[in-house]
Amino acid sequence: MGLLGKTLKGRSTIQSDSGTPRNLRIREVIVAPENVENEKKNRVIKLDNFKSQMMSEEKIYNINRKKLLTNWRNIMRIAKTGRIIFMVSLSIFSVFFAVNVHAKIF
Repeated sequence: MGLLGKTLKGRSTIQSDSGTPRNLRIREVIVAPENVENEKKNRVIKLDNFKSQMMSEEKIYNINRKKLLTNWRNIMRIAKTGRIIFMVSLSIFSVFFAVNVHAKIF
């Protein structure tokens, strides 16, 4: 048997005081044994397909994540070397500025 639904939309199927179900529409479902076996086989096949799709998606996800991490490391490496180059050039300019200032004073 299959439970089709409530008799009135928005109402509970269980009474609050007694806890027994009330006026549910019920339908008997009669299925041949061959159909049940076919349904089980189809469910197993669908589950296997779903698992294989999930595995392939996980492989693609891991590859993309590794690519992103590699690119991020390259960007951070460039930023770090750029900062070091900037600091070195800044220190060189400050030394030149100090030398020029001292040369003009004396």
